[in-house]
Amino acid sequence: MTIRSICSGLWMSLLVMLAGCNASDGPSGSPPAPEPLEPVALCQWLTEEIAGEPCSARSWEALARGIAAEPRADAVSLNFNQPADAVQAAEFLREHGFQAPGREDLSPWPIDLPLAWDADPYHDRNWRFQLHAWRMLDPLVFAWMQTGDAQYIEWALAIVEDWHAYHIELALPSAFGWYDMAVGIRAMKVAFLLDRALRQELELSDRQRNVLFELAERHVSKLREPAFLSIGNHGLFQLHGLVALCRTVPYLKSCPGALDYAESSWQDLLGTQFSDEGIHLEHSPGYHFFITDTVGQMLRSGWYENFEYLQRLMAQAQDNKVWMVSPDKTYVAIGDSSAVAARVTFPPGDANCADLPDPRPQCYLSKSFPKSGYAMVRSDWAVPPASSSMLFFMAAFHSGIHKHADDLSFELFEFGERLLTDTGESSYEMDEWRQFALSTKAHNALEINETSYSTQSADAYGSALRGVERRDSTFVLEGEAPHGSGTLQRRRLAYAPRHWLLVVDRLAGGSVTTATQWFHFAPQVHVAQRASGPNELPILDARLGGGRQISIEQLLPGCAGILVKGRSSPIQGWSTMSYGQLEPRFTVGFTCSGEPRAHATLFVLDPERREQALAEADAILRELGLRA
Repeated sequence: MTIRSICSGLWMSLLVMLAGCNASDGPSGSPPAPEPLEPVALCQWLTEEIAGEPCSARSWEALARGIAAEPRADAVSLNFNQPADAVQAAEFLREHGFQAPGREDLSPWPIDLPLAWDADPYHDRNWRFQLHAWRMLDPLVFAWMQTGDAQYIEWALAIVEDWHAYHIELALPSAFGWYDMAVGIRAMKVAFLLDRALRQELELSDRQRNVLFELAERHVSKLREPAFLSIGNHGLFQLHGLVALCRTVPYLKSCPGALDYAESSWQDLLGTQFSDEGIHLEHSPGYHFFITDTVGQMLRSGWYENFEYLQRLMAQAQDNKVWMVSPDKTYVAIGDSSAVAARVTFPPGDANCADLPDPRPQCYLSKSFPKSGYAMVRSDWAVPPASSSMLFFMAAFHSGIHKHADDLSFELFEFGERLLTDTGESSYEMDEWRQFALSTKAHNALEINETSYSTQSADAYGSALRGVERRDSTFVLEGEAPHGSGTLQRRRLAYAPRHWLLVVDRLAGGSVTTATQWFHFAPQVHVAQRASGPNELPILDARLGGGRQISIEQLLPGCAGILVKGRSSPIQGWSTMSYGQLEPRFTVGFTCSGEPRAHATLFVLDPERREQALAEADAILRELGLRA
């Protein structure tokens, strides 16, 4: 007996048992069973004419002829998650239940029809979204395509029918039933099922046809509402779901004009999410990858050849991905990004720079995105990761989306390893650890009056990048950011790769009681504090994972230094290794007082050239008026 015969045969009677195995997490009481659906003409969901002929009982055949001329979108282009072993994943679903992708922290939830679709067994918004995005269909669809075994797709259809019965026939309450991103992803799945049915690869009963066409029409109608379109990342899934349905069944009642609406909305949406430099403006390299890769998958559907703006912008964003990762191909952990492996291929670079023990000045590259607020200095692409350097400067505040209080922060990769790093995303649970990860003191930034900078969209100022200059073998990066205290911060990073890095902060205006430069070391770096420097100024020593020694020196008087690792009250000295996983690491803070209101910290990366580094740093401080 197939799963379909079990699920379909018992479907009507099981609905009255909704308070059963899922009742503790769903609506209370037993809802009334829906009225049985009689096979009806599909024309109630379609336009009056189909391919120039009046809609009739033969419209299915007309739609089938039309789909033959359309690109056959694969499941990946429709946001199905492909398991490593689809059959194994489908059997896991049968035996244990639904485990939302990426949520191994949550136990499986039984998929026993009928489902309580408003269930919230884990008190987790992400899990509820994934339930309504029909993520449990993904392994079933791939198992069906891999084996041809109809039981998998029949079970998927039974789940779709169950969702339809709960939300449309019975009109039961469901907080996430029409959640924006879930609607877009469900629309893609409906389009996939209709596409395969119209291509005669999947046989549907009259009832299943009616259910899918009603769902298709209702989803198109909802997705065409301008007020429903999310202005963030979720809007991309909404628009692709709309395009998927109206390219698959262009004669749905709500589809006329929908593709024109989708094209203009794509341009409006991506115009707010990307700069015209092709940089994603949500302050996180990981999201630049996520959105670029996601839209790239959508483009591979073959439905967007005429969307010229979309094609051009995504090609530009794809090229820019190489600047968003460290030489070891992990994300730069700015904003809601963690230093996990990224899928990227570097350009070949200059072969003359490969395998040099001390790369020449011409073997370093710089790149800036003035409108976006990013600047980078890094080793030539040909230099092996173990010998590479990279400085990434964050100087942007475009909105509150994924924004941390990290104004003018930076990351440093040196001698083949991450050296100075941001804290990363932590998690999206708004607890004290998330609050810390968002705070100014969790970044390589200047904290004023022990208060974090604003992350509210109303305070956004766009790009704070003011210049990128090369002076022989030294790179100078400058930014200028206004803060809520009425204070203007000017930061200059002077960087000689493998030799030294100088971080100078100057403050103007506002009321400043205290200001602290925070510097966060990667977990493998060990930091120890010296008694003092020759002029009683704070000096610390650090040993990198590879064994190299560096020093950290405060160059201006009136500054006190602290060294922290893994402190819990107040929280300081932690790094996010992966989502929700933090690890202790050394953090240094220099708090300065007096006039002028300035900090100058020198990282001596090559102890044998310390005197040269001090001399060059002194020249810069004189240039800025901080030394007589």
